[in-house]
Amino acid sequence: MGGGGPFAIEVADASLEPVYRCGLTLVAASNAVANAGDRVLIKPQGGLAVPRLLVGKTTRRVELVSIRGDGEPVELDRSRVDWIARIIWSSGG
Repeated sequence: MGGGGPFAIEVADASLEPVYRCGLTLVAASNAVANAGDRVLIKPQGGLAVPRLLVGKTTRRVELVSIRGDGEPVELDRSRVDWIARIIWSSGG
């Protein structure tokens, strides 16, 4: 994953509702440009890929909030991120 071309994942639980419900398929691509306001999958080093809403980015940092757009923004240093993939399609979300 995160190698460039599109890949698919399935939402496994209800933690992303109401944006994405359990059982939906998300298609993402790390070669698709992600801009502020886009939904992305982000894979931090040593962690699992998680969907987030991209608030902003610089060459050194990314700023994200929960996929629902609530909560406080979190900034991550890009050197601590394995990859970011823009969600380009969902099966109903």
